[in-house]
Amino acid sequence: MNIGFIGLGNMGLPMCKRLLAAGLNVKVFDINSGALTLAVDHGATASKSVAECASQVDVLFTSLPRPEHVEKVMLDNDALQSLKHGAIWVDLTTNRKELIIELANKAPTGVSVLDSPVTGAVDGARNGKLTLFVGGDKQSLDRVKPILENLGLVIYCGPLGTGNVVKLVTNQLWFIAAAAIGEGFATGIANGVELDTLWGAIKESVGDSFVARHDAPS
Repeated sequence: MNIGFIGLGNMGLPMCKRLLAAGLNVKVFDINSGALTLAVDHGATASKSVAECASQVDVLFTSLPRPEHVEKVMLDNDALQSLKHGAIWVDLTTNRKELIIELANKAPTGVSVLDSPVTGAVDGARNGKLTLFVGGDKQSLDRVKPILENLGLVIYCGPLGTGNVVKLVTNQLWFIAAAAIGEGFATGIANGVELDTLWGAIKESVGDSFVARHDAPS
């Protein structure tokens, strides 16, 4: 099975490396020539354009900064129309539900689309410890799940677009938790508690959380 990967940024490149380390045949494209070279050094094959990359693969991954970049790559630069019959496009970008559905409706006949935003940050991408929230056709997911499992835990969320709904809910909860921890730190410090003491106490209390352990140090 030929894999395509468009978008070799902070998250995309380590995810691509995971697929290459699993022995998969991966064709890649990125506008950053340095990132492209790094992927090739790890065994990928460089494509000259997003359209060329899409046209040669059975499964296409995109990992891009924002929804407008997905729209530009897939529509304006013809990656979507270049996909062959039977191909599956998996968008790893944190995207808009409405956009991924719109793009799926414009896909060529026989092309399946899955939205699969990820959580777990760069460390998770490097170590294969991401969580992938997948929306779309269950049979299409079954075909690509062994590939996705090289990246982390796969959670099926429902119809197309629901992967992004779940991702945005988890982001919302992260922001709430981060704001609450910041307020807690400010209250403790203002009343004479050393930051390290306060953080240590939080981690051993009912106030403990993933955000407290993973993000509070930064």
